[in-house]
Amino acid sequence: MVNRRRALGVACLLGSLLVSACTSSRGSEKLAVWTQALADSQRDGPELLLFRRGDRKLAFIGVQHDSDPASRTHRLIDSTFLIFKPRVVIVEGAPTSWGYNPKRLIEVGGQRPDAQGLLPEGETVPTVRGALASGSIIVGGEPSDSDVRRIAATRGVSDEDLLGFYVLRVVPQWLSQREFDDLSSTRATALIDNQLSRSRAELKLSTDLLPDAAAWRRWRLERNVGASPNRIDIKEAGPLADGPWKTSQVGAAISRARDTHLYELTRAELAKHRSVLVVFGGSHALIQLPALKRLMGPPCYRGDNAESVPMTCES
Repeated sequence: MVNRRRALGVACLLGSLLVSACTSSRGSEKLAVWTQALADSQRDGPELLLFRRGDRKLAFIGVQHDSDPASRTHRLIDSTFLIFKPRVVIVEGAPTSWGYNPKRLIEVGGQRPDAQGLLPEGETVPTVRGALASGSIIVGGEPSDSDVRRIAATRGVSDEDLLGFYVLRVVPQWLSQREFDDLSSTRATALIDNQLSRSRAELKLSTDLLPDAAAWRRWRLERNVGASPNRIDIKEAGPLADGPWKTSQVGAAISRARDTHLYELTRAELAKHRSVLVVFGGSHALIQLPALKRLMGPPCYRGDNAESVPMTCES
C-alpha cells in the first residue's frame, strides 16, 4: 500500500508538471539571463523574498551555499521556518522525478556535523529539517539529467562538455568543505574519478568519455585556455552567459534548463498547494525574480532578517 501511494504521488506530481508545461510560456520567458551585470547586482550573503497574491504565498530563500551550521544562510533558513509554515518545500540538488518526500532526501535532515563541524550536505540539512518540523511536503527542484542533456544539446553542448561541467561545478563545493586546495592532489583525483563515474551514469554516457581524472583535467585546460592546472577560478564553474571561460557557455545552457524547470514546478505547486518555500542558490533567486513578479506581483518583503518581515506579509 505504501509503495502504491508513493507511486500515485509521483504520478500526480508529474501529471501536474506536464499540464504546467503544456500551458506554459506564461512567465518562464521572463526568466533573467545570468550575466556579469546581474551577478554584480547580487548581494553578499543569503536573501529572503516573500510574495503574496490572494491566498497564495511564496517564499524564496536565495542562499549562499555554505556547510557551516552557524552561517548566515543556515540561520536565515531556520528563522524563516519560524514565521512561515509552507505546504511544500522545493529543495535544490534533488530531481523532481524522485517524487514527494523521497526517503533519500528526508534522511539528509538527520545529518550531523563532521569532525570539522561542517555539514557535507550544506544548507539542504536545515531545509529538510525545517520542512519535517513544519509538516511540509518536500520535493526536489531539479530537472532530470536526461532533460538537461536534451536541452543542452539543442544549445550546442556536446556530451563530453556536459560531463566535464557536471564535475567542474562540484569543485567549489569541495573547496568550501576543505576537501583539498590543489586540483592535482591525490584527494582531488579520487573525488574527480568518483564524480565522473557518478555523472556518467546519471547522464547515461559511455565509459570511454573522460575515463579518469587525468582526462578531465586535460578537458578543462583545453576548454579554458590559460586556466591554472592547480587552482580554479570560480567563474569556470559558473553559469555566466557572458563569462570569460568556454565552460561558462555550458553552465549557461544548464542554468536555463534548471531555472525553466524550477519556475514551472513552483507555479504548479502554488496552484495546487497555495503555500510554497523554495531554497536555491542566490543566483537562481535573481534569475527567477522577473518571472515571479509576473506570477505573484512584487515581493512584500526582500531582505535577510526574517524577524523584520511585516505582519501584513506574514499573515
